[in-house]
Amino acid sequence: MTENTPPAGPMAGIVVRGAILMVALRFVVRAIGLVSVVITARLLTPADFGVIGTAGIVIGFFALLQAIGLGDALVRLRRLEPAHVHTAWTMNLAVGALVAVAIWLCAPLAAAFLEEPALAAVLRWLALMPVVNALVSPGTATLLRDFAFRKEFGLRVFQKVVTVACV
Repeated sequence: MTENTPPAGPMAGIVVRGAILMVALRFVVRAIGLVSVVITARLLTPADFGVIGTAGIVIGFFALLQAIGLGDALVRLRRLEPAHVHTAWTMNLAVGALVAVAIWLCAPLAAAFLEEPALAAVLRWLALMPVVNALVSPGTATLLRDFAFRKEFGLRVFQKVVTVACV
């Protein structure tokens, strides 16, 4: 073992606790999402719920385009500098704006294709979501890099609760 290599015992414990927290995070976020769906289903008529569900599918497709993995790239860097975080934030914002424009432009096409006129208006409002999501600092991805799993857990749960409250 070299001088810079940490002992295996404490690191193994950190990794196990981190894995448990990340699995718990998935369950908690899914549970909050389920509560959101139940509340939304109670508030909306079946037709409105169908429009929102369809809009969610369209937005989900475009969300795939927005996931470019800059947070993961920041975690992998050997030496992280503030310029890296600033560049990642700018790139996230640019991609979020492009995705928002794409959603805005495709809204009438999706409404026509799915034969649901109300979908266009809903999609145009939801087109703001990629821009708002892009405003989150990619520097939070460094929490995983620093093994700050509790902070990551708290931040993600808070994010989900705020999203559900906005919906």
